Amino acid sequence: MIDDIDARQVEQSEYHRVKGQDFIEPGRAAEKCLQEALKHCQLAESYIRDLKYDKALLHLRIAIELNPVLHDCYYNLGRVHFLQNNFEEALDSFSEKIKYAPACAEAFYFRGLAYAELNIVAPAVDDLTLALELDDQLAGAYFARAQLLAAEQFFEEAISDYDKAIDLDPRQADAYYGRGLVFEVLEEPDKALSDFEKACDIAPDFADAFYSRAVILASLDRFEEALMDFDKATELDSEHAEAYLGKAECLTHLGFGAQAIEAVTDAICLDLSAEPYLLRAALHWRFGDQAASFRDFSAYVSRLNAEYGKDSEQAA
Repeated sequence: MIDDIDARQVEQSEYHRVKGQDFIEPGRAAEKCLQEALKHCQLAESYIRDLKYDKALLHLRIAIELNPVLHDCYYNLGRVHFLQNNFEEALDSFSEKIKYAPACAEAFYFRGLAYAELNIVAPAVDDLTLALELDDQLAGAYFARAQLLAAEQFFEEAISDYDKAIDLDPRQADAYYGRGLVFEVLEEPDKALSDFEKACDIAPDFADAFYSRAVILASLDRFEEALMDFDKATELDSEHAEAYLGKAECLTHLGFGAQAIEAVTDAICLDLSAEPYLLRAALHWRFGDQAASFRDFSAYVSRLNAEYGKDSEQAA
């Protein structure tokens, strides 16, 4: 609170220092305000580059008070709000930028991203479309629109946007990964596998890409290859419960019962839902430990009842 008050006092004193010159040099006041505003805008940009967002906000607000039509300040203000996950404030700032500069593709792009973060889908798609009408070289806008279209199950349109994003930026691993997920939903495993492979090659630290490639490989009964990818996913993300379950599936098919049970146990440590207990119960039964199977089945029923009770309470 003290820091906020101090910052506001600095902002007000700076504003009044410059504005006070209206009485001293009336002929130069407007030009002086503009130059001071530009100075603060430049300082803000340097603070943004240094990730000092609070200081950037202070200087942007001073600049806007000194010159309310300096629309680059609104754009940078929106960027800072977006980077701080203040998406509603970002919307307001980008809207101000658009009011003064309606041909700014980047403002529509970032406002679309802010709408997307707030799960306001239709305006997000509209803004991204306007951004691309103004600048059809914005790979990020194609990718962001593809993500929204895929989530809304407009798969063919999503694939088209992923294609364009990849054409503009062939090293965008997320675009290959997103397109691969769509191909997986459309039951085109060869195309999905190709895209996941590309994502893994471009971003060797992309755990979800290795996981998704493993899922496709397992579906094609290529269990040894899938196992390596599930292992890689858990190496990159030790809390990836689904990867441990996939690993257990591959180990089961390959006849390694004890290791499969161990993998499910790793998943249970991360996932408190009922389903992993049922899987481990089935594995214990399959590999001859009926007592352990009954224990896990009891735990499964207990957790299932708890989940059902929780859902009922939420519904009520």
